[in-house]
Amino acid sequence: ISGLQYLDDNEPQSLLASYAPAIVPAWHGGHLMETWHMVRDQSLYWPWFHRSSENTIRAEPRIDAESVHTRFVAMLKAGSNWRHACLSFFQYPVRTQLAALKVPILLCAAAWDPNRSHTQAAASAVGACQYRDLPDDEADWATALTEFFGQ
Repeated sequence: ISGLQYLDDNEPQSLLASYAPAIVPAWHGGHLMETWHMVRDQSLYWPWFHRSSENTIRAEPRIDAESVHTRFVAMLKAGSNWRHACLSFFQYPVRTQLAALKVPILLCAAAWDPNRSHTQAAASAVGACQYRDLPDDEADWATALTEFFGQ
């Protein structure tokens, strides 16, 4: 599992309220600018809507035009499904489900992943979990994971 959110009991409510706003088309196209900035800010802050120095993601930001554009277009193509997926993700009982695991599971994250600290915390807290750092380039992830899956 890459980029797991191992949230404490208070975090999901804040995320449910603000993380995944509905994208409502406006005649002037302002919804496109808002969505583009939201996608960009997801690479700069965790969570993206808390734009402060303490919420800055301490890794090389993935805000080059091609990367932001690709994620922006994917979000628009997903329609309201992206929002429903995010909200479901925040409501899932991750701590309970991980604690019940009886088989080994790999948790991993790249340095740029805003959920890296959550992923590492989950791996430390749950005996069935192992943690691996992922390379920054997603094209190299398969090679990095081969050792675990070869067990």
